[in-house]
Amino acid sequence: MKLTIIGLLTICFSLTGCMDEAQDQTTPKTQPQQAKQPLLDLFAKPKLTTEKAKQEEALILKAIADDPSAQIALANMYEKDNKQKRALFWYQQAAQIGTSGKSALIAFEQKILQQEKIAEAKKNEQYKLARIESIKQRYQTNLTEAESGSTISYDTLMKYYPVNFSAVKDPAFVKKFLKKLIAYEAKKPTFKLVELKLEAANTNREKNVPSAIALAKKLAESGSVDAAYFLGWLHQFGSLLDKDIAKAIYWYKKAAELADIRAYRSLGWIYHSHYNDNKAAAHWYEKSANLEDQVSQFNLAVLYHLGTGVDKNLKKASQLYKAAADAGHNSAKVNLANMYENGIGVSKNKELSKQYYASYLHINPANKKRESQLNIEPATDTIKLSINPASVKRYNMLSLYQRSGIYSHSIDISNLPIIENQWIYLSFINIPEIGFYSLFQGTKDNLFQWVHMDSMPFDVVRYDM
Repeated sequence: MKLTIIGLLTICFSLTGCMDEAQDQTTPKTQPQQAKQPLLDLFAKPKLTTEKAKQEEALILKAIADDPSAQIALANMYEKDNKQKRALFWYQQAAQIGTSGKSALIAFEQKILQQEKIAEAKKNEQYKLARIESIKQRYQTNLTEAESGSTISYDTLMKYYPVNFSAVKDPAFVKKFLKKLIAYEAKKPTFKLVELKLEAANTNREKNVPSAIALAKKLAESGSVDAAYFLGWLHQFGSLLDKDIAKAIYWYKKAAELADIRAYRSLGWIYHSHYNDNKAAAHWYEKSANLEDQVSQFNLAVLYHLGTGVDKNLKKASQLYKAAADAGHNSAKVNLANMYENGIGVSKNKELSKQYYASYLHINPANKKRESQLNIEPATDTIKLSINPASVKRYNMLSLYQRSGIYSHSIDISNLPIIENQWIYLSFINIPEIGFYSLFQGTKDNLFQWVHMDSMPFDVVRYDM
């Protein structure tokens, strides 16, 4: 190592200033000498004061004699001058000699890593600010056009306001646009006006609840399927309104008259879970199963499998399990796999059994048993998140929040298993299938606080049900 460094210094630090001459030479790129330039740069004389230049040369002479203290001191000098490449070189030389050099190298590398993280954070923040400004400008343009009579511009605002408002994180700005959107929608009320009145970002939300409910009832009686389903859900779960199953059934049946899948499924669940009337449950589940609703297909299959509320029919059960499994229903996959394995309702087929069981998601990896799931299930939605195990300590609570405030549920992810190479699954039951949802850190306390899991932001989760 000494000979190499001395040779380079002989070239680069002669009293005649040969380094300056070398820099003036024009060497063709094809010549091998060009490859030496990075090393030559390590020792190039900086344009410093005479006193500092002499101090640097004195340290270099000691450093090439394998003096770790001089090597570290020289590296420190270059680090302060923000000449990181030279600093790294001398820290590495010192690290080859003793523990003090190794410690200095580690400390330097950690500083560099931290600086890179800070730079990346600043870059991300600048991107977010630019995005927010872009959204504001786009909204202002659409609003100006809408106020000039453009229906298309207002439709654009109405369609995308929940997603973009979450990015803006500016309560005053959001309040301004909500007020204008409400005024526009009030001219010809639809269920969208109910959602706007109850929007969590609306500072008048609490005052708006009575008028929003009254409007929902008026719209439901006039044939709004969303309003009828909305009122049914509120009464079923006691959100904003008193819990009243009889009234929930009334409003769900209003929606069911308009062939609403959500209402069919909800009625099936109520008759099964509240009244233990599986004959009535089967009636409603069949309606939504015929419209290819996978939850209803699975639940109706269970009833046929057990002969509960309907005559036992294993062939019919297997057909319904297959329809649900092929649509992605998790429990249907293991049930169908077991039917193929044992020849229940279908001909034995080991290969198909393996295929369906292989696609079955073990949300609890400790339970690997191939047990059939024979319980009627509520509507469940699963969110799949990528997460660093270390993040669990920082984000131990995640919450799903429905933007009109009728649903929120928090999950303690510190108790969930990390599966499939650092993925976790959050399962939410009986989510009202309407409106927009937000996934955020902790329990609901601030709608403008959003969670970022690793590099995957979940500012807004939209359920297309």
